[in-house]
Amino acid sequence: MEKALDIIKKLCPKKSLDIETLGITGAIYKRLFKLNKNFDYLDEAIYYYKKGYIIQNDYYNGENLANCLLYKTEDHRLNSEEISYLKFESRNIQKRIIKIIEADIRDGNVNFWMYATLSVCYFCLKDDEKYKKYQDKFYGNCMADWQKQTYLETINKLKDLI
Repeated sequence: MEKALDIIKKLCPKKSLDIETLGITGAIYKRLFKLNKNFDYLDEAIYYYKKGYIIQNDYYNGENLANCLLYKTEDHRLNSEEISYLKFESRNIQKRIIKIIEADIRDGNVNFWMYATLSVCYFCLKDDEKYKKYQDKFYGNCMADWQKQTYLETINKLKDLI
């Protein structure tokens, strides 16, 4: 991950408006956080996902931003007000993501990751019926075990945080 970070920094992601660069940079920092629980890495992931989400208004950066905000609630340096705000902001983003994906689906722009994202959003919003509905659609359309595993890792991590 450190080598990946060195490589991506050559693209100057702090100044970039390229959605792929921002998303990949966010993903690297998120993985570094998951490996060592250094919240400085998580703050960087939040920065890049938020920037990408604001620029593109897309579900990929939005879902990752919402999830990272929930991961941030585990930072023991935060007070209860800050934790409440992070959860509130995450829920708001999840609601907006649902609207983004619903519009994409109406326009015929569908891929199976959208179902995974909808399932995660509804899981976090505690709508079990829609969570399971979109989980089933995701499972019915994904093609590899690693895709299901990635989805399940996200759900399992979020169980502890919502």
